Amino acid sequence: MTVLGRLIVAFVFLISALHAGEDDQRNDGRALYLFPHEAIQIEEIQLLDSETRLKIDDESGIAKPIGEEESTEETTDANPEVESTDTETTVEEPEVEETGPKSLDTQIREAEGLLRRYYSQFLSEKRIWEDKNRGSKFSTKNDQNEVRLLMDDLKNQLSESKLIRDSELVYYLHRRLGRLHSERENYSAAVRHLQAALQYRNLSNKEDYFLNESTWKEVINQNEIPRRQAHLQAWNQLKKSEDKVEESQKKIHRIGADFAKGKMNFNSYQESKKTAELALENDKKDLLAQQKNYEDSYRENYIPYQKSKSREDAETFYELAILVRKLEDTNKERLKIVNKTSFAGRGVFVLFDYKRNTGFSGYEYLLEIAYKLDPSFPPPIKNVADQFKIDGQKIKAIDYYKKYLELMSLNKDNLSDEEREDISKVYLNLAILNSDIKRKVQAADYYEKFIKSSKDQDKLQPVYFELGRFYEKQIGNYSLSKNYYEKWLSGSEAKDSPEKESVAYYGLSLKEKQNKRADKEEEYLLQSYERYKLIRKSKADKESEIVELEREINRYKRELLITTNDESLAQFRILQLRLDDLKLEKDTILTKYKSIPHTRVILRLAEINEDKKELNKSISYYQELIDIGNESEVNYALKNIKRLELTQSDGIKRKRDRLY
Repeated sequence: MTVLGRLIVAFVFLISALHAGEDDQRNDGRALYLFPHEAIQIEEIQLLDSETRLKIDDESGIAKPIGEEESTEETTDANPEVESTDTETTVEEPEVEETGPKSLDTQIREAEGLLRRYYSQFLSEKRIWEDKNRGSKFSTKNDQNEVRLLMDDLKNQLSESKLIRDSELVYYLHRRLGRLHSERENYSAAVRHLQAALQYRNLSNKEDYFLNESTWKEVINQNEIPRRQAHLQAWNQLKKSEDKVEESQKKIHRIGADFAKGKMNFNSYQESKKTAELALENDKKDLLAQQKNYEDSYRENYIPYQKSKSREDAETFYELAILVRKLEDTNKERLKIVNKTSFAGRGVFVLFDYKRNTGFSGYEYLLEIAYKLDPSFPPPIKNVADQFKIDGQKIKAIDYYKKYLELMSLNKDNLSDEEREDISKVYLNLAILNSDIKRKVQAADYYEKFIKSSKDQDKLQPVYFELGRFYEKQIGNYSLSKNYYEKWLSGSEAKDSPEKESVAYYGLSLKEKQNKRADKEEEYLLQSYERYKLIRKSKADKESEIVELEREINRYKRELLITTNDESLAQFRILQLRLDDLKLEKDTILTKYKSIPHTRVILRLAEINEDKKELNKSISYYQELIDIGNESEVNYALKNIKRLELTQSDGIKRKRDRLY
């Protein structure tokens, strides 16, 4: 007996067992395992986005069919699939009937209610004849997917995995629930629903699936049906025309064979052959017409479907990837320890699971699938580029960012403001990455593109400063450097960053030095010097405060050596914590202090004053350089002080060496 025969016999035995009193615990006893399009109506799907409410059974959570009166005999022992609903997040029906636009909870309840109606027909304990007689395919240990496997074989439905039948309706509901739970920030439930949705999705975009009439019953957008019908008609006409041409060619061969066998004379052969060749010529013309008609239909009907379905599949995998990434990020930190009193240090200490922190395998894998399903879908490419940037793989990040820009340029006239801002961020990332790998010309080009494309002043303001530094240090273009420094100094950020102000004014002085405008150069250098003195004073004040606090701590230490006093011990700990805070503040100020090119500012001021013949002021700058400079700068300052003192004594001007 064939497999199909055995399945049919199993089906008959199953029906017999049910009539013999077997309790199958189904929601609807009129049929055995309804198809999704039989359990869920297209009209109900379309009502989900409207203000019309679906009736939900209070106990089972199953959506009642539209147009059907409420029944008190409805089975409440529904056992939906684990993957289909999230029982932990099911929201109870509000006591007051909701009106107007649906809330997020109502949307979730209605979508889950439709899924519950479909899943409720499957057996919870699978008490059927094969469980008793064979105990092989079905058992209480197997999950409910085994039931769908049997029904899939019986119904002979198409299925990519051959495990779960393809269903656009169930796919749509699971995907909708995934998005709703994501909006609620219930990411684990969202992942489960999107994963279930993809199990019901036929990821193949082949033409035969588009033309298969059995799949049309679950097409939610009914406007798509006429396009499928038109393409199926064009395909059938083409096949008929091809068969007709093939038959005409065979007819010519048969006429030739009959003549060779002597079944007709020469005149009859010539006349029959001429007629058959004429018919073949007409059939070929018809075939060309049908081929053109089919190609037009393929381009107008099938290609838009293929592109939209590929994009939808890619978006689903992309959404799943983003959710998985969020779960991975929240799962990285296993434990946080807040330490407030230990002498070893204070703050939040995080214990990491390093196995979870390495790579981005799940996230990357899903993004790769999304990219393969639709290579013209930009977001997955940008996310991969961002991840490569985080991982330090700069060359790969640059390649993916460029690919993203290529795709976005194809639709540059229809970009939203958010997409344009994303492109400007990519320009900035490309500028930074190219600068890091010493591609200075490319980096400058991307910096300029970022400035031209971005409209976010909060992001542009700090970039102006970085561009000034870039053109000053990396390119040596003092004109552009001066331009960007002036833009940054005109903003509000400059008032809160004296160390950056000092750097900017020094950069402005370099352009004036290039122009040989000593007066303007000195003006900018003095501005830089004044900001430097503010940072130096803050540094000195903080060091002085630390010294005083250490003296106070030492006093308490001496007191605690004699006797342990609770009040003194508590005060000692408080002072110790305060000392730790002061040292952190000092380190911050020290970092700012070191970022200022103060020695070069002082050195240049000394040279300018020497040129102005203000030797005493020049000597004072050199003396200051002795206190703060490195070894070569100190030696250079001592040498110049000696030279200037000799000039003061005998009036002879001596040649000045250059250090920088």
